[in-house]
Amino acid sequence: MSVDEMTTATGVDREHIRELEAFGLLTPRTLNGETYYDGDDYVVLSIVKDFFKYGVEPRHLTMYRHFAEREASFFESIIMPQLRQRNPDARKTAVTSLGDLSRASRKLKQALLRNNLRQHLTSP
Repeated sequence: MSVDEMTTATGVDREHIRELEAFGLLTPRTLNGETYYDGDDYVVLSIVKDFFKYGVEPRHLTMYRHFAEREASFFESIIMPQLRQRNPDARKTAVTSLGDLSRASRKLKQALLRNNLRQHLTSP
């Protein structure tokens, strides 16, 4: 999708899209001199637009990029031994393991966030 298509599809203006690029939250690609965004960029933009409703700016969201980079490195260290094997079944196992790790990570983050916000979520 072009920047205009992304703006139309998500309702996020060009300025926010450019800021998200500048902070590394969107990673446009270039093909034949044209800049385009892929499905992952669309998903990210669709999610971050919800943050914009609360006055959150793109620079505030860089912590999520840092978290994702660290988590990806952690997961890579776990599955790389499987990926280095020449056995095709090892690759399938690595993909399955990555999905399992991702789900476990999401659940852990949600639980930890609830624990940290519990004081604000419970009735007095």
